[in-house]
Amino acid sequence: MKWNARGDFKDNEMTGSAKIFFIDGDIYEGDWIKGKMTGKGRKFYAQNGDVYDGEYKNDKCPNYAYQFGIWELSF
Repeated sequence: MKWNARGDFKDNEMTGSAKIFFIDGDIYEGDWIKGKMTGKGRKFYAQNGDVYDGEYKNDKCPNYAYQFGIWELSF
Protein backbone atom coordinates (compact mmCIF):
# COMPACT_ATOMS: atom_id res chain seq x y z
CA MET A 1 0.00 0.00 0.00
CA LYS A 2 1.41 3.39 -0.95
CA TRP A 3 0.79 6.49 1.14
CA ASN A 4 2.08 9.89 2.16
CA ALA A 5 2.29 10.72 5.87
CA ARG A 6 2.60 13.78 8.07
CA GLY A 7 3.20 13.05 11.72
CA ASP A 8 5.36 11.51 14.38
CA PHE A 9 7.83 8.68 13.78
CA LYS A 10 9.85 6.63 16.27
CA ASP A 11 12.24 3.86 15.20
CA ASN A 12 10.97 4.26 11.60
CA GLU A 13 7.35 3.58 12.63
CA MET A 14 4.39 5.93 12.95
CA THR A 15 3.86 6.62 16.65
CA GLY A 16 1.74 9.41 18.10
CA SER A 17 -0.55 11.52 15.92
CA ALA A 18 -0.44 11.54 12.14
CA LYS A 19 -2.40 12.21 8.99
CA ILE A 20 -2.06 9.66 6.19
CA PHE A 21 -3.05 10.15 2.56
CA PHE A 22 -3.46 6.74 0.89
CA ILE A 23 -2.90 6.30 -2.85
CA ASP A 24 -6.57 5.29 -3.32
CA GLY A 25 -7.68 8.67 -1.92
CA ASP A 26 -8.58 7.49 1.59
CA ILE A 27 -7.42 9.73 4.44
CA TYR A 28 -6.78 8.73 8.07
CA GLU A 29 -6.04 11.22 10.82
CA GLY A 30 -5.48 10.04 14.34
CA ASP A 31 -3.38 8.00 16.73
CA TRP A 32 -0.72 5.44 15.84
CA ILE A 33 1.23 2.96 17.91
CA LYS A 34 4.17 1.09 16.33
CA GLY A 35 2.99 1.70 12.77
CA LYS A 36 -0.65 0.69 13.35
CA MET A 37 -3.80 2.82 13.53
CA THR A 38 -4.50 2.43 17.26
CA GLY A 39 -6.52 4.79 19.45
CA LYS A 40 -8.81 7.65 18.45
CA GLY A 41 -8.99 8.24 14.72
CA ARG A 42 -11.07 9.34 11.76
CA LYS A 43 -10.94 7.75 8.31
CA PHE A 44 -12.49 9.08 5.12
CA TYR A 45 -13.17 6.49 2.41
CA ALA A 46 -12.79 8.17 -0.98
CA GLN A 47 -14.59 5.47 -2.97
CA ASN A 48 -17.99 6.10 -1.37
CA GLY A 49 -17.54 9.15 0.87
CA ASP A 50 -18.08 7.27 4.13
CA VAL A 51 -16.39 8.44 7.30
CA TYR A 52 -15.59 6.39 10.40
CA ASP A 53 -14.80 8.40 13.53
CA GLY A 54 -13.95 6.29 16.56
CA GLU A 55 -11.51 3.87 18.12
CA TYR A 56 -9.02 1.77 16.18
CA LYS A 57 -6.89 -1.18 17.27
CA ASN A 58 -4.14 -2.67 15.09
CA ASP A 59 -5.50 -0.98 11.92
CA LYS A 60 -9.06 -2.20 12.56
CA CYS A 61 -12.28 -0.77 14.01
CA PRO A 62 -13.05 -3.15 16.87
CA ASN A 63 -16.74 -3.67 17.75
CA TYR A 64 -17.89 -2.18 14.46
CA ALA A 65 -19.10 -3.81 11.27
CA TYR A 66 -19.38 -2.15 7.89
CA GLN A 67 -22.56 -2.79 5.95
CA PHE A 68 -24.08 -0.92 3.04
CA GLY A 69 -22.23 2.35 3.62
CA ILE A 70 -23.06 2.55 7.34
CA TRP A 71 -20.84 1.84 10.32
CA GLU A 72 -22.78 -0.11 12.90
CA LEU A 73 -21.89 -1.19 16.42
CA SER A 74 -21.77 -4.97 16.63
CA PHE A 75 -21.47 -7.34 19.59
